[in-house]
Amino acid sequence: MTHVPLAPVIRGAGNPLYELSITLGARIEQLRKRRSLKRLLDYEDYALNDMGMLRQDLDWVLSLPLSIDATVELKRLSDERHKHRLKP
Repeated sequence: MTHVPLAPVIRGAGNPLYELSITLGARIEQLRKRRSLKRLLDYEDYALNDMGMLRQDLDWVLSLPLSIDATVELKRLSDERHKHRLKP
C-alpha cells in the first residue's frame, strides 16, 4: 500500500500558515530586541548619552508597534543627533 498525502504541503509565499509563521517569527525577534533595549533603561543618563542616545528616545522606541524595528529607529535618532552635533 502506498502512502498518499491528504493535502499537498505548500511552502512559501501565498500559504497562510507560512505567512503566519513568518509574521510570528518577526514579532518574536522584535520582542527579543526590545527586551535588550529595555535593559538599557537601567543605565545612568550620562552612560546613555555616551552611547549616543537619550532616555526619552528609548521610551519612545519601546512604545512603537512591534511591526516597527525599535533598534533601527533608535539608531536613526542617534545618527540624526550626532549629525546635528557635528554641524558648525
